Amino acid sequence: MIERTWRKVAPVSLTAQGTTLGRISVTSTHHFKVKMRVTLSDPSLPVLILEVKRILSPEEMELGPSGPISARQDLSAYGVTSIVQAPEQVRPNIPLQEIERAVYEEEPTVAKRVVVVDRYGNISGEFTNPFIVDSAALAVIAQLLSIQVLGLPTNIYLATNEGFFITMNDGRFIKAE
Repeated sequence: MIERTWRKVAPVSLTAQGTTLGRISVTSTHHFKVKMRVTLSDPSLPVLILEVKRILSPEEMELGPSGPISARQDLSAYGVTSIVQAPEQVRPNIPLQEIERAVYEEEPTVAKRVVVVDRYGNISGEFTNPFIVDSAALAVIAQLLSIQVLGLPTNIYLATNEGFFITMNDGRFIKAE
């Protein structure tokens, strides 16, 4: 059932005074999610039950009353003595039509989008590959694939500076070309 719920988020301290537009700075926004119900408390102020409206960075998020995503709450009274936390809760349902719309890229692309994002939802390297690619490893993978296409036995592989070798059924190594 974990995929249907959000786990509890332990209390996180505010690191600065909140703003009139619902923005708070915290030690980490890592486990908070948009639309998650949170409790904002301070020893000298009333406890507020709010909703996460936007995660802005690893240390900033915006909160507001439950409802429209644009609704914000004045949090300027809450500061470094305040904490924000969230109980375990059921994740909100997202209609399939909305998911389809969210991943669709308009013309001239006309395709479903798949992009690499960091844990805060920021697109990572829109035109570059953020992963290190080892060209030698790619060459080995290409040779393995060509061996499988040829239907050769693929029991043991040996890669050296002289090439790529496989074993035959009788135990001999042959060079893959």
